[in-house]
Amino acid sequence: MRDEIELSEATISRIAEAVAQKLAELSPRLEPTATPVVRDPEYMMTADEVAAFLRIPKQSLYNMRTRGAGPHALKVGKHLRYRRSDIERWLDEQQESGWGSGIR
Repeated sequence: MRDEIELSEATISRIAEAVAQKLAELSPRLEPTATPVVRDPEYMMTADEVAAFLRIPKQSLYNMRTRGAGPHALKVGKHLRYRRSDIERWLDEQQESGWGSGIR
């Protein structure tokens, strides 16, 4: 049987404030897990943004590119950039081909 606990508004506010403070302390040490949502399909993403978007290490993205297995990248000067539309197309292709289909 589950016991229910009643908390006052003041207690809930103090708990929420303590959690927010702790998150603020920890946030500089946390790795990014998401990139800002950009709906423009031609938005050019950096390797850091793509890795965060895919939730993989940046080195894995570079390794995939070396093997010709990752999303299409463009060289802009000496920098790599990825079009959002190319990343989404690559993800669709991965799903259609069954690559990485160990998880369903």
